Amino acid sequence: MLDIAADERWPAWRTVALDAGFRSAAALPAVIDNDTTVALNLYAEALDPWDRDALLAVDALAQVVAEKIRNVGVLPGASVPA
Repeated sequence: MLDIAADERWPAWRTVALDAGFRSAAALPAVIDNDTTVALNLYAEALDPWDRDALLAVDALAQVVAEKIRNVGVLPGASVPA
């Protein structure tokens, strides 16, 4: 979890996120191959709103998305079949 107000790594993004009302962010990455990683990004108005179980559930979903992309062989820019 990231406290957007306290993080200074990406000032332009930080300003836009705070202006949009977000206070927290989390990114749950999943590796597809050596060159490709996807991530599900979460944003919230509250500080630290996600408990461990919620983050584990979103991480599991990110892994399912990565596995689907690996199995289907989706090319960059293409949509994933349902």
